[in-house]
Amino acid sequence: MSSRLDAWERRTAPILTALAAAALVTLVLEAAFDAHTRAATALNYLAWATFAVDYAIRLRLAEDRWRFVRGHPLDLAAVALPMVRSLRLVASIARVAALSQRGLAERVIASTVLIASTVLLAGASVGLEAERDAPGANITSFGDAMWWALTTVTTVGYGDRYPVTAEGRVVGGVLMVVGIATMGASPQPSPHS
Repeated sequence: MSSRLDAWERRTAPILTALAAAALVTLVLEAAFDAHTRAATALNYLAWATFAVDYAIRLRLAEDRWRFVRGHPLDLAAVALPMVRSLRLVASIARVAALSQRGLAERVIASTVLIASTVLLAGASVGLEAERDAPGANITSFGDAMWWALTTVTTVGYGDRYPVTAEGRVVGGVLMVVGIATMGASPQPSPHS
């Protein structure tokens, strides 16, 4: 990695993470209280624009641009899919983890748990937004959405709460993949311990 790109990422990672976390908090609050404000919308646009500018700068600073694009799929998705706000926080956390915790298995696990928790909160929020007013919906409160997201991401899937909209099912699919990936990233006991 070029030293200029590395320096840029180290300087901007905390700012982007804080901005993405603030956007996630507004997403959760909007879903939980079914309240949409201009301030939350403005914060969402600001976060997206900041991530887009940051991605463009990092792409420009990269020595091998195609390798950079292939190596940062979450970052690209966070910019290309502005409606999936939670991707910005996931991308930020992954970037901070990669920069400050290279090579340490324990920290990778902590990062995985943090990412999974973020996806859980965001999944519940986005799922609730999709389901709340849909005909036949059974995910109509934030408590319902959190229960559904938790049982989905842990792959338990009791079936008492389930999405009825296409958007809700897509969120459910993402939660399942994150749950399976998180289990796959868990440390395996050594046969010699």
